[in-house]
Amino acid sequence: MTPLQKITHLVLTAALVVFVFGRIFQQDIYIQPDSSRYMKMGLQVAEAFLPEEDWTFEYASDLLAYGEGGPFSALEVGMAATFSDNTRHSLQCFVQAKSLINDCVMDIDVLLFAYGLELLIFHACVGLIAYLVLGSSLKAWLAVAVSLGFKETRIYSTSVLTEPSYMMWGGLFMLAWVYCWKNPNVLKSWLICGIALGFVILVKPSWQALLPALWVLALLHVAYYRAQTALVLKPLALLSLGAFLVFGPLIVRNGLSIGVWNLTPPGYLPASLAHRFGFNDMSWLEWAAGWIYYLPDFGDNWARSFFGAETVAKLHLDAGSYYAYGRDILHKEAMAAAPDGQVVRYLLSEHFFNDTPKSIAVTAMLMWRGIFVGSLMGLAALLLAGPVLYFMNAQTRKLFALIVLPLLIMVGVHALVSVSILRYNLILIVPYAIILAQVFFVLSNRAVRYLPAGFRAKANTFFPKNG
Repeated sequence: MTPLQKITHLVLTAALVVFVFGRIFQQDIYIQPDSSRYMKMGLQVAEAFLPEEDWTFEYASDLLAYGEGGPFSALEVGMAATFSDNTRHSLQCFVQAKSLINDCVMDIDVLLFAYGLELLIFHACVGLIAYLVLGSSLKAWLAVAVSLGFKETRIYSTSVLTEPSYMMWGGLFMLAWVYCWKNPNVLKSWLICGIALGFVILVKPSWQALLPALWVLALLHVAYYRAQTALVLKPLALLSLGAFLVFGPLIVRNGLSIGVWNLTPPGYLPASLAHRFGFNDMSWLEWAAGWIYYLPDFGDNWARSFFGAETVAKLHLDAGSYYAYGRDILHKEAMAAAPDGQVVRYLLSEHFFNDTPKSIAVTAMLMWRGIFVGSLMGLAALLLAGPVLYFMNAQTRKLFALIVLPLLIMVGVHALVSVSILRYNLILIVPYAIILAQVFFVLSNRAVRYLPAGFRAKANTFFPKNG
């Protein structure tokens, strides 16, 4: 690396730091409907460290005991509330207000600083992953620039939710995952990858599903290709061990102290399934309309034009929707129909396997709903993925496919057990940024041809012919 290149990287790194933190501290705080849950969990942590404080309200339930919504986020918010009186008082005010519209002043600079560090790490991971895949520093920085353009990296940077830590740990897991596949014989890297996955699980417990899914795929690979079992399963065993070393102790703690051998409370999955299975009641016409309705930005208007407003009236998440039916009616019906506590079994039996083809079709449609992270940027990345992959060499294409594999598994999981909210799939920003970075690189490379000769010679040092 030449001195000029070193200086360039330092300048770009400094610019990234300034941009990330500048954006966080110069924009409004976006409080979401779910924010109060994480505030309560965080305040419970703070209360444990500050028992002498005058805690002026009581919690409705012991959310932290189960780790609902991710214990890592509870710890993060709790530490900020412990070290900053302003943060603690702001969170208490909001929780006591019990409404998104209130007079509370959200002075949470300590928490915002933590979010800034997490987003900074995420964007750095995007660049490093792009470098490992595409082998170009310029393309890596283009990927970082693209990731900054996704609106989710802006909106969720000041939202009291799990998303900043989710992006950080998701980015670190994906970075370790790519490194493992580029260096499959370095076994300790698989353990490190598992540890990163364990922290993802502590942020989003739904990611527990990735481990059994990977085991199933690995066993099928061994059986089909007659591969050496140890060669395939040993790395996966180390990955699983690393993950369990992180989230396993909390499961044991919950089991021994409150009798729940899980990361989430007993009612968490039944409620989520009820919300999701409400969509299985849609007609096939509504299902067909959904593929257009869930296109970003313009999809809802197109669907109304093609299918009529009545056909798409229940596809949103507001009152009168299938989501509201699942939340307000189906959940209560399931609780009443399964007094023995087997609510999940009842929902699966009566509202999924009662019409399996329909349920699978709806799951596929909700996967479609959940992949448009970045709205039109996500749509552009998906449309351009085919041409970009076609012109990649076989080795790069295979590596990119391995990047997408765990993310697609989780897109399917989130569509199967939840209503596939976009923020559940934020890590899709990683492959989308790589695709768009490659496109911008090629377009810029072509544009160099039209520059004057002197500028073209200098520009070609950034755009090598094999790029």
